[in-house]
Amino acid sequence: MDWNKANDLLTQEHAAFLNDPHHLMLDPPPETLIHLDEDEEYDEDMDAMKEMQYMIAVMQPVDIDPATVPKPNRRNVRISDDPQTVVARRRRERISEKIRILKRIVPGGAKMDTASMLDEAIRYTKFLKRQVRILQPHSQIGAPMADPSYLCYYHNSQP
Repeated sequence: MDWNKANDLLTQEHAAFLNDPHHLMLDPPPETLIHLDEDEEYDEDMDAMKEMQYMIAVMQPVDIDPATVPKPNRRNVRISDDPQTVVARRRRERISEKIRILKRIVPGGAKMDTASMLDEAIRYTKFLKRQVRILQPHSQIGAPMADPSYLCYYHNSQP
């Protein structure tokens, strides 16, 4: 490799950056920082979009009665009478029922696979906990929260 040719290709700014003994490639080159900023902006945009979806979902009524949750159709299969199998089947049915209910509660949960829905449920629960913390001082004072958009503003203004 011709090092002189490679050095000629570098701009003055990059050459100064590379020759600085404090950097010695421990810090990423400046051009990679632009991509980090774009990724951070994308993450912030996604967080804002999720926040908006959650605010809309909080206002929607949710029916979590297990009797109204439709069960999936089963094929005609022979069901074992073995007690251990019966207990395991009941346990799986209870888990499936709880997951179906959770899919109804989590915004967009019905359109997700189970793993993604559980991940989204964690995020949604954290969001709801933040909203409770925000509302607690107002409930102690007795001030009604008539404007839910205040929650978004208050949350976004926090450091």
